[in-house]
Amino acid sequence: MKIAVIGGGVAGVSLAIQLADFYDVTIFEKNDRILKKLLVTGNGQCNFSNEKIDHTNFHGDDEFINKFFSEIDIRSGEKFLSFLGIEKKADKRGRIYPSSMQASSVVDAFFLKIEESNVELKLSTEVEDLKVKNNKFIINNDYSNPFNYCILAPGSMSYPQLGTDGKSYKLAENLGHKKTKLYPGVTAFKASIPFIRELKGTRVECSVFYYLNSEKIDKIGDIIFTEDGISGNAIFEISSNVIRNNIKSVYLDFMPDYDDKRMKELLIKRIKTFPNRNTSWLLNGIIHKKIGNVILKVLQIDKNKPLSQICDSEIEMLTNIIKSFEIRDISGGSWKLSQITIGGIDTNYINTNFESKIVKNLFMIGEYLNVDGDCGGYNITFALLSSIKVADFLKEEICKS
Repeated sequence: MKIAVIGGGVAGVSLAIQLADFYDVTIFEKNDRILKKLLVTGNGQCNFSNEKIDHTNFHGDDEFINKFFSEIDIRSGEKFLSFLGIEKKADKRGRIYPSSMQASSVVDAFFLKIEESNVELKLSTEVEDLKVKNNKFIINNDYSNPFNYCILAPGSMSYPQLGTDGKSYKLAENLGHKKTKLYPGVTAFKASIPFIRELKGTRVECSVFYYLNSEKIDKIGDIIFTEDGISGNAIFEISSNVIRNNIKSVYLDFMPDYDDKRMKELLIKRIKTFPNRNTSWLLNGIIHKKIGNVILKVLQIDKNKPLSQICDSEIEMLTNIIKSFEIRDISGGSWKLSQITIGGIDTNYINTNFESKIVKNLFMIGEYLNVDGDCGGYNITFALLSSIKVADFLKEEICKS
């Protein structure tokens, strides 16, 4: 029995390895090598899972996600990587990496297992056409080499420079499936920020927060001002949810350890202690100097006047903006800079074995689907888990025959 796996990313390669002893497996990959995206994951360190993980870390069709996660061992992805020879370690935030902290070591483990397995690689081979004839799958009109099963795992729209340009959605669409609307996820924001040129390149650690259905949601981490918006780990962690819910403003709290009352008291104390110093000095040593200068400009407070002339309303405004600096007109960054795609082939068209409801023996896995995970190792987790679910199902099928 022959299986065609379209896509040489984490999901496709993992599936091929698991089925190599049961089926004749061929991977079709448009690039000249497999696992290109994995090599750059997590800034080259490969954050592949998380100590805290459940169905709430994944987004898309809630009914599908909840049912799937009720049926699978949520740690089976980590166990599979251990089977490949990958030892793991967690950082203080619970993000799980290879002990080497190198994505290349994970890629090497996959490569070695593929070499040891009876898996055929067809590299530099883009699948542009997929047909079903007599219950067999015909790839690129090669009727001489039909397949009994086909797994679509070609990735999404993110990192088009690595070959995932979204063209492969047509393979499923041409067979009657539909995709949802697509957005860049785990990405920087383009935004309206006052005096952005003066802030470009500035990196600080702060709290980033926004409101969703009147609930305040915040993350603490580093942020970086860019030439047209804002980036950094804290932004990556909130970006998908902000974009998914069409939220247009987020806020920066530059002093998250201080509540409003304590922040205000600190400013008053400094004013009373150093009444003859210029206002430009007020925020010195409290927040980044460039941000302090921009705050004074935004509030139109003369930086050269003595602190003794700061009035109560200006203290109030300073407190508010330090604790709630608004970033307006939020939009997602480019596909080139996004780490994942929000959206994909609609999971209404598949069951929780990831088999199509309309084309028998056709499966779709990984980020090709309308399922995206939070930032922190969740998307690789889903790629692994979806491959494991399909592999287990197809192993059972071969045992029945």
